[in-house]
Amino acid sequence: MVMVSGSGVEMVDQIVSTGYAKVRFQPAAAERLADLHAAANEFFRAGPGHNARYSNDELTNGYRPPEAAYAAAPDMPDVNDSFLYWNSSLGGRIPYSHEITPFLDVLETYRIVAGAVVQALMEGLAARYREPRVLPFQEASVLQVNSFGAASDRELLQELHEDGVLATVIWTSAPGLEACVGDSVVPLTPQADEVFVMPGGVLETMTGGEIKPLYHRARNHGAVSVGRKSIMYFSCPDVDKGPVVPYVVNDSNRNADINHIIRSSTDMFGLPTDFVVDH
Repeated sequence: MVMVSGSGVEMVDQIVSTGYAKVRFQPAAAERLADLHAAANEFFRAGPGHNARYSNDELTNGYRPPEAAYAAAPDMPDVNDSFLYWNSSLGGRIPYSHEITPFLDVLETYRIVAGAVVQALMEGLAARYREPRVLPFQEASVLQVNSFGAASDRELLQELHEDGVLATVIWTSAPGLEACVGDSVVPLTPQADEVFVMPGGVLETMTGGEIKPLYHRARNHGAVSVGRKSIMYFSCPDVDKGPVVPYVVNDSNRNADINHIIRSSTDMFGLPTDFVVDH
């Protein structure tokens, strides 16, 4: 089934020229996104006190409470709570997962959609850099839903940061996402049937610095931000299938261990070491 409009080559061209890509969903994919938004609203409505039962000890799979991670500095923790979903197998390991089976099912159906975006991106990268192998990513990629459920007096709900991944596929239900593009800070507010693809630090290393990470933040818009949801698919090449080789080798990455970078890149957010494999 065709999930998205446009090719991976076009996606990479957008990223190189503007710093990010905009991807339009086909109707069936847009419907799956809408279903997840509705299901996330219902899940987070129960509140952190109730949803904490769906957390694992390291907060790497399932529910994550507010202020459990940070974008830029430990003294400015993220005000949102989150839910992390890797795949159907790991979803079954979430404590009390049998109580939220409908939510997990909707997460799985959207994971397939977001995965189609990343598959196209990987194909586009392979074409651009003349790589015969399209990198697999399913095992090292996680779907995360953020919920900004309470009013805050902070100017920024998340501080300026880059994502420690190869790329992030993101959709938001309300304004707030802002990105540094050239010398400007621009708002990125997707339509109901589109997502943005933001390059991360891993892609910068793999391209020898050609593709820079997109620095971004979440601005507080007061009452508009209460109830806001961000749906993100954080993607990296699989680290358990052998060494990940850069697309471009130069002085900036000649001795870089990409597998180690992927495993440790989330340390900057106060998350566990080996987050992408220890879930």
